[in-house]
Amino acid sequence: MEKQSNSLKPKIAYGLFDWASSPVPTLHATFVFAVYYVSSVSPDTGSAEWAWMNSLAALTIAIISPILGASADRNANRKTWLG
Repeated sequence: MEKQSNSLKPKIAYGLFDWASSPVPTLHATFVFAVYYVSSVSPDTGSAEWAWMNSLAALTIAIISPILGASADRNANRKTWLG
């Protein structure tokens, strides 16, 4: 079994890494790809389609997240799911 460290340094480092890397995909999905999709791929109904796709993605995440979280807690392999 793996020994857990109580050191604050790795936790702060991971928090800063996560904080710094999260805006990049968010900005791409929100401002770059959304504008491209609505203006080029589907100009007539693009806004409605984009809203439906985001709603479906959010619903899927809301349903799957507790299941995957419980699985990671039960199997004690949380870091495996982080990629």
